[in-house]
Amino acid sequence: MEHLSEAQIRDYVSGTLSDEESDGVEDHFSECEDCFDQYLFLLEEDSSLPSTFTDETVNRIVKEHPTFQQQKKSRSFAHYLVAAGLTLVLMMSGVFNLMTDSMDPDSFEQQPSLTEQILDQTGSLMDKMTNR
Repeated sequence: MEHLSEAQIRDYVSGTLSDEESDGVEDHFSECEDCFDQYLFLLEEDSSLPSTFTDETVNRIVKEHPTFQQQKKSRSFAHYLVAAGLTLVLMMSGVFNLMTDSMDPDSFEQQPSLTEQILDQTGSLMDKMTNR
């Protein structure tokens, strides 16, 4: 496969190619990773945006729309109020008590731990293997 020249890729980046030529370059990019990487490099190199563009844009939005921050804070406060209210309702209804009452602490103490169960099974497997 023949690679595209840097001039062809630069023409594609600048948009000076015809539609047919652009389609050919795009088809080539889908098949050739090296040319696509060269395209990405040239695209970054030719970028006309300053490095501070993002910060300046965010600052401008915050200055022009101060209610944006206030809306965000009020939504967070509303979520906290809903969560606190739901917690109070559940506590008053006894849901948490029902959950703790359904757990019998003696049943947890009577059962061997998972580690003990695995060790027992491993030991019995080793015994079977050595007896053969």
